Amino acid sequence: MFELTDFFKGIKFLLGAQLIIVAIIHFVVKSKPVRIPLAFLCLILGLWFFKYVFMGHWKEDLILFILIGPGKPIFAGAILLFYYRSVYDTLQRSFVLKNLIAPTVFYLMIIGTRFFGRDTFYEEKFKLSVVFGVMIFFIYLYYFIVSKKEIETRIKPRIIPRAYKRVLLLFYTFYFFLLQVPIWDLYVNILKANIFSEAITAKMQGIYESFVQYGEMSIYVYLHLLGYFLFLFALSEIPYFKKAFLPKNALINEKAYNSRDTIDALINERLVKGKLFKDSTLTLESCSREMGISKRDLFDHIKHTRNLGFKEFINLLRVEEIKSLMAVDTLNKYDLVGLAKECGFKSKSTFYRVFKEIEGLPPNEFKKLNYNL
Repeated sequence: MFELTDFFKGIKFLLGAQLIIVAIIHFVVKSKPVRIPLAFLCLILGLWFFKYVFMGHWKEDLILFILIGPGKPIFAGAILLFYYRSVYDTLQRSFVLKNLIAPTVFYLMIIGTRFFGRDTFYEEKFKLSVVFGVMIFFIYLYYFIVSKKEIETRIKPRIIPRAYKRVLLLFYTFYFFLLQVPIWDLYVNILKANIFSEAITAKMQGIYESFVQYGEMSIYVYLHLLGYFLFLFALSEIPYFKKAFLPKNALINEKAYNSRDTIDALINERLVKGKLFKDSTLTLESCSREMGISKRDLFDHIKHTRNLGFKEFINLLRVEEIKSLMAVDTLNKYDLVGLAKECGFKSKSTFYRVFKEIEGLPPNEFKKLNYNL
């Protein structure tokens, strides 16, 4: 007979299998170092889903406990940090080992109390639960603070805005779950201990019952959505799929990053003030040659700082120049097409199309609306 619990087990099994498969793909495919921490994150979460599917098998077996038992998500914060660091730098062994100390100690404590201190574990279950709950929360909180700083100071200046949004989405999606779960676990253990007065305990019980009624199912659903989100995120990082989610040059190269002030000054001096954009034959190659920098550095800088391609940026400068000329043309004596060609557009059709894409109106309507001409 079909039972609802079997249905939920099937969902968890499918989720776990998908995460493990995408992790294996990352390990097997010749992948960049940045994807290895992501693979470990998928593996950990996938095995964590398997914990619920094979609940009756791992509790008394040390090997199965290590393989699919509880506790492994404690490494999630450190692994996320490794993922963010590897976006722009090679992971150093000392950095990895230093950040694995706290999660490893905690995980060994779980194994030790479960298999080598069984009597103490059951006698001191409440005390250990409180200690473990506090440790989990502060370990996650530490990696939340460190990772957030890493993202804001090291990653944001190096990637295009579209890629940066994906990084933030992964970060906040994960920590929304990681930070609140130990709080509720700790709350439940304190509630069961009856260490407060009856009045306080009754109020706490009411809060928990409200959470169970309105919030627990939401967290349960969120956990499964988190699993699918991580699966899709990891899938999008596989070379065969990544081009469907991100442009090829999402990460600004190191040389362009280190020379960003110089490149910005050159763009302002030659392209903007020098009006190099008025050259209708201007290309990325000719522009980079004129400015004395490489094509890749110029492209990466514009893509990162303006979130535009080279042609889009040049067309934007041309449209801004035309708008400034419209503003001073009080006698309406300049032909718009003539202005467009003077500013670098080769044809009327291209000018009208680009202008409407940027401003939302054809140039003649824009002029009438804004300058009453």
